[in-house]
Amino acid sequence: MRFIHMADVHLGAVPDSGCPWSAFRENEIWETFVRVIDQIREEKIELLLIAGDLFHRQPLPSQTERVSQLFASIPDTEVVWMAGSHDYLREDSAYRKVKWTKNVHGFLSEKPEVISLEKLHTKVYGCSYEHPEVTEAIYSSIRPEDQPGIHILLAYGGDETHIPMKKEDGAGFDYVALGYRHIPGVLVENQMAYAGSPEPIRLEETGTHGVVYGEITEDEQGQYHTQITLVPCACRSYIPLSLRIHSGTTQAALEQKVQDAIAQKGSEDIYWLRIQGYRNPELEFELEALRAYGNIVKITDETRPCYDLNRLKREKLGTKIGAYIHWFEKKQGKVEQKALDYGLQALLAEDGDEREVLSEKITAWKEKKQELRKERESRSAVVEQTMHRIMRERSGLEQQLLVNGSEIRRLELNRNATEKHLEQERREEGKRQAEESRQPKSEQPLNPERSVAEQPVQTRKAVGGKERKLLDIPKIPKISEIFTWTGIVLAILILIDPFSWNRAVCTVLGLVILTGTLMGRMYLVNWLRTRDSMAVQRTVVRDEPEQKEDTEQEELQKDWEERLKERKKELRQISHQILRLQERGVHLATEAEEKKIQTENLQEEIRELSCPTWEEESCDMEISGLKLALTVLTEEESIRHVGDRSERKEKEETLSNQIHCQ
Repeated sequence: MRFIHMADVHLGAVPDSGCPWSAFRENEIWETFVRVIDQIREEKIELLLIAGDLFHRQPLPSQTERVSQLFASIPDTEVVWMAGSHDYLREDSAYRKVKWTKNVHGFLSEKPEVISLEKLHTKVYGCSYEHPEVTEAIYSSIRPEDQPGIHILLAYGGDETHIPMKKEDGAGFDYVALGYRHIPGVLVENQMAYAGSPEPIRLEETGTHGVVYGEITEDEQGQYHTQITLVPCACRSYIPLSLRIHSGTTQAALEQKVQDAIAQKGSEDIYWLRIQGYRNPELEFELEALRAYGNIVKITDETRPCYDLNRLKREKLGTKIGAYIHWFEKKQGKVEQKALDYGLQALLAEDGDEREVLSEKITAWKEKKQELRKERESRSAVVEQTMHRIMRERSGLEQQLLVNGSEIRRLELNRNATEKHLEQERREEGKRQAEESRQPKSEQPLNPERSVAEQPVQTRKAVGGKERKLLDIPKIPKISEIFTWTGIVLAILILIDPFSWNRAVCTVLGLVILTGTLMGRMYLVNWLRTRDSMAVQRTVVRDEPEQKEDTEQEELQKDWEERLKERKKELRQISHQILRLQERGVHLATEAEEKKIQTENLQEEIRELSCPTWEEESCDMEISGLKLALTVLTEEESIRHVGDRSERKEKEETLSNQIHCQ
């Protein structure tokens, strides 16, 4: 099984705040994490272990959602994570609210747990931080189960305030993945290691940074063997750059040295520049000008004026300078060294009183410290303004959330009232239909005053739903046709006179029959039509009340259906409005929660900015050395006394040497 062990990613951190490259560093930390995920996908790594501090501070919901999407992009890789001291699990932590995919497993308590990965035949043991500090030795009580398979311990800490741990705590595990220390380190070869941070975030985190690539194999006896390798992945490194100078080095020569050294090592890295050696006592370097040649986050001037103290002591024996050198002979602290250098520089100066020179230097360093303090306070003020702005935005979001909730409640009440009203209308409609079904149909008498001729042409629906005219009766043309053709045939036979009757009589008789036939046909047609019309009139008069009643029922039913459609449409609109407001409420709540976490993170940053920087501490060191030099030079009597004693001692040693020679 192949795995990658990473820790202390610190997503969201902004290293080297205030430096020109700090904004890029925040993005580079994310880019490195994404690059590791891409590598896992390409190489089809089976297991990813994250040993704490995935985030630099309490994660925002948007950040955990982004990480969740990255983990979802490697569905074939099992991911096991734990929270460390920086991103510890609070009750409202975004870790608890994000919807992780099936391949992601996390420890959600300070109590030890076991996560079983059946597909990999692996069990991962561990817990998460629920507080910034945990002093209990939790890992000493965790032991692997006596079951076949791979057993891994995921741990974070190692000092008194972050779960104290010993090497023996990893006994029995096939691998112990450690977090908390940002510099990689192996405690037990191929078994117990700190992965370190993939990207360094502090000046002290020098050296190679990356992730641990490991592979666990099983031999023929069923024993597991682990091999691990540190794979570099950092975009930049912190490099301590020491440059030695001599008394002949000028400002231009020093700048050229810095430029050449950074070009040789790499312009993308970040440097801690340390200038060592001896300088010309009359020369003071402009250190800030060196920052133009690379990403220099810190400059330490460790040079000393190139005084020959033994020669000065011999030449200035019995003077204030000799006594001053003698006073510092057995004092080797940093403050004493600075006091010696500053004091000699002031004593050897020819342009004024040494105490005035030292006082001016103290004032200059105090002014520099004040400027640094003001700059730090200015950054703190900007952060505080940002925090107050975010607090106002959060207050506005909470107000919008309240208004949104009130609107949702109003719409829900409106929807409930509409549903009740609709249900009431349904009951009333049901009652009306039931009453109509129980009432008999009314019958209206025929209208005798209305003549047949005045009756309009009526239509009605047949049983099958088809329509036809009542006068279109097939028997009328058939009867009239039969009657007509019979009369015509008789008239023709008589006119032909087949029986040799009197032609004149036959002619008259034939014409009479033909004329009677035609007139009889007309009379028959009129009679049949009159009889059928009377039947139609009786049917129409009898059906008029039923048709009227059916029409009224259809109109009522149509009106009810229209009202029902309007009510349903109104309910749908209200439901859609409620759904949109609920979605907006979720968005507002998430945004308000992010503002809350941002406020807390900014408060923590303000607390960090309240502490003096290393530059201010350097100023304090310089001021302390100057003050000590000024104090020693001010005590003239003690210096003279020391000088007299030194002179007497020198004379005694000289006399003793002469006697010894004789």
